[in-house]
Amino acid sequence: MPADNGWDGASPRNTYGEATDATVRLIERRARAYRDIVVAVSLLGLMVLGWALWWRSVRPLALLLLLVPLTLLCLWQDRWLLNGWRARLLADWKAGAVDFAALRSTLLANPTLPKTTVAAMLDSLPDQGNLVHERAISLPTREAVALAIMNSDREHAVGFALLGLAVVAGSAGCLLAVLLAKWWLLIGLLFAIPIGAGGVRRAFAS
Repeated sequence: MPADNGWDGASPRNTYGEATDATVRLIERRARAYRDIVVAVSLLGLMVLGWALWWRSVRPLALLLLLVPLTLLCLWQDRWLLNGWRARLLADWKAGAVDFAALRSTLLANPTLPKTTVAAMLDSLPDQGNLVHERAISLPTREAVALAIMNSDREHAVGFALLGLAVVAGSAGCLLAVLLAKWWLLIGLLFAIPIGAGGVRRAFAS
């Protein structure tokens, strides 16, 4: 199958080598993002605890509500990275430049990659499990499948955006209500809850 239309415009190309490099970079970026969120959560927890002890009040503990949007931001970033990786692979797959059955064997045989993580990432790609069967899929069919997957990714991205909006609004309202002792600020939850529910349906739909 052809392997001369791709990510960087070079010809000839080693599409499987490029896919492997992209996967390695993605795993490294996901691991770095995870470390960053752990550090941020730890610093926030220590800061809030220190503030509460200094004031001898539980009110500063309301700042722990910030952990919710922080965690959601981490999930959104991870999803965004995965979507970008998947879109690049699908671009080559629908052009017939790469087969996912062969790519799966290549990546899982790489001893430097975490097999469980790689397998979970590959499970999000269309894979017939058999190279012969996969190569029998026509390019128009591949393009239709790739389009459906990318539309699903966009739908999930919209869901995460709605969920993020709801979480930020709800957390900010609750935080201000506690810190300022103005409970009418909780009225924002009336808007945040339905928006968040809609976001969850779109972000986590199968």
